[in-house]
Amino acid sequence: TGQPGVFSPKGNDFSTHTIISFILNQPANVTIKVYNVAGQLVEWMAQQQTFSSGKQAIRWNGRDSQGEIVASGLYIVTVTVGDQTQDKVVNVWNH
Repeated sequence: TGQPGVFSPKGNDFSTHTIISFILNQPANVTIKVYNVAGQLVEWMAQQQTFSSGKQAIRWNGRDSQGEIVASGLYIVTVTVGDQTQDKVVNVWNH
C-alpha cells in the first residue's frame, strides 16, 4: 500500500492523466468505473469491453462522463472481471 498517485487534468506541474493497469490471464470482458468518495459514479471507462490476455493499461484524464474536469479529491477506480473486482485510489489535484 502507499499514497494514491497524484495527477491534475489541468497540468499544474503534474501528469494530466493516470494509468489504470491490470493483468489478464486470458481474454476477458472488463468493466472499469470511476467513483467519487461519496460513491457516485463519475465515469464509466469500459463496459464489458473485451481485452486480450496480458498486461493492460487504460488512461483516465480526470474527466467525468460529460467531459468536465472533476473536482480535486480522491477517486476510486474499480476494475471488474467476472465476479472479481479490484480497486485503485487516485488523487486528483486541480489547484
